[in-house]
Amino acid sequence: MAPPELVREFPAMKPQLVFPPKSYVDIQGTLAKPIDVIHRAIIALNEDIAMFEAMGYHKRHTAASNEFLRSLCYYSEVLILDSLIKIESEFQAYACTPASRAIEPHRSIGSGLADARVSFSRFLHFIRRVLDEAGWEVSWNAPSTGDMVPTACPYQLLYQMICMEKLSSASTDQIPRTFLSLQKQAYLSLSQLPPGIKRVTSNDNCGRPTMIFIAGTLDLSRIVFGANETAWGDLTAVSAITRKARDIRLRHYITPAMQAFQALRRKEMEALAELQGNSGGNFDGAELLWRARSRAMEQMRSDDSFLGGENEMGLALRPPWWSINQGCYLCQGMMGYKSPKVWNENQRRRYILTFD
Repeated sequence: MAPPELVREFPAMKPQLVFPPKSYVDIQGTLAKPIDVIHRAIIALNEDIAMFEAMGYHKRHTAASNEFLRSLCYYSEVLILDSLIKIESEFQAYACTPASRAIEPHRSIGSGLADARVSFSRFLHFIRRVLDEAGWEVSWNAPSTGDMVPTACPYQLLYQMICMEKLSSASTDQIPRTFLSLQKQAYLSLSQLPPGIKRVTSNDNCGRPTMIFIAGTLDLSRIVFGANETAWGDLTAVSAITRKARDIRLRHYITPAMQAFQALRRKEMEALAELQGNSGGNFDGAELLWRARSRAMEQMRSDDSFLGGENEMGLALRPPWWSINQGCYLCQGMMGYKSPKVWNENQRRRYILTFD
């Protein structure tokens, strides 16, 4: 059976920020974090377009490059700018009010908004220069509500291009090694960014996914690139939209994934009941659960609901530095991806048991 198709577009939505009346101290305490998220997200988007240019993708007028730019426009002009304008208009009266000494950091709302606004202006100047110099005939205008926009975030689409390019150039005998080379961003052969471009150097909320997943057959006839939902912290009006976008993107996967999940849990429960009956009290609960889950993962390979193939490799990576993670219990059980990195039994046991 052919794998389900991703839904690549959804109708644009605008963030609905609601701020009930508060005292200044309350405002300072509740808005400082969302403003910081907005500012970090602008820095992240600026880094994305800088890397897009540095890798030479701005000169390739491809469908993948166009999808990245459309996503970048939606994220910047709607999710970020609309949120920024809403906060500015709601709290204009507080722009020059000194911050309470009891609040950390000691900054006014106005200075935080001003910093974000300056960064956004620099971003717009940079993106317009890149598009003009590369001859892109695209209209950099904010999508209206209901216009179709990409379901994936710019960061995911950018690094999908980078990883696909690297994997596609690997010979058959180099594929496991090439997969492993994705585990550190330093190994991706990324181009140098222009001077003055800030980089996201922590896992703070900035509108990017916190986990990237890459999988493929050993002959690379099929490659899958995915990400978890983007992290927006206290900017919940935006995270509600990007979560919905991701749900829409994976719409056709939901039913088969739920069937595989139910089959895996059923096999786990059956194995656990059998092991408990035969253990004679010789094993503790964690050991029994580990054995039950190991058995369930192995049995899933012959189950009709199994989502993987015969011989596929997968890699979970954590931005911004792309440190490697084992596939979680569900990934290993439902899809059966093999890791290009060898984990010993204690490492596998510890990680599989973290799933609750």
